[in-house]
Amino acid sequence: SAGTDADEPGSAHLRHLRNIGTWLKLSSSNRGSKSGNIEEIRVDSRTIDAGSTGGYLTDAYTASYQLITSNLATLTGIFGKHSLSGIVGAEFQTVNNSNFISGGNLIPDETYILNNAAVPYITGGYKSATAFNSYFSQADYNYDGKYFAVGSFRSDGSSVFGPSHKYGNFYSLGASWLLNKEKFLTDSKTISLLKARFSYATVGNSGLNSPSPLFRGLFL
Repeated sequence: SAGTDADEPGSAHLRHLRNIGTWLKLSSSNRGSKSGNIEEIRVDSRTIDAGSTGGYLTDAYTASYQLITSNLATLTGIFGKHSLSGIVGAEFQTVNNSNFISGGNLIPDETYILNNAAVPYITGGYKSATAFNSYFSQADYNYDGKYFAVGSFRSDGSSVFGPSHKYGNFYSLGASWLLNKEKFLTDSKTISLLKARFSYATVGNSGLNSPSPLFRGLFL
């Protein structure tokens, strides 16, 4: 027989917003969560499944903890035909996982406690921890609703990156022009929207396995 119990999950979320005048807004979002799972597999010695084990019992436990915080400043301003907006922010996330499994054979019937097992057959476990940290910014500008420019920069750090390159820097640039708002097209009955656009960006990937995870295990 087998039994599975989910450890009582839990989470907490704290968010704060604050406006400073009409041009600046500050926000902070902070969330923590945990989850876990307990699994037990037991086979009575009197069943066919027991085979030559004399009955066995296996207990396993998995736990996960996560924390993420995000802090953002948003700026906006309009000056005549000029419009400017931007964001500056920082984020941090950490995830911790752990697992433990233990089992034994020759366990007396109906005594489902590992201490009663005569022969241990598996003992193992692991722990892992990862962290991710980001700083980012973006600025948007438009003139008269016709000419637009945008630029962004971010720096991302991860615990899975090598020790000499913990952070990667990325940027983007873009510009666009709404030609249909120019005088030579405003009366056009054929073209209702015409935009010229240019953009360039650099990207990266953090989906890597940790080169040196916190790992401890013993299997017998």
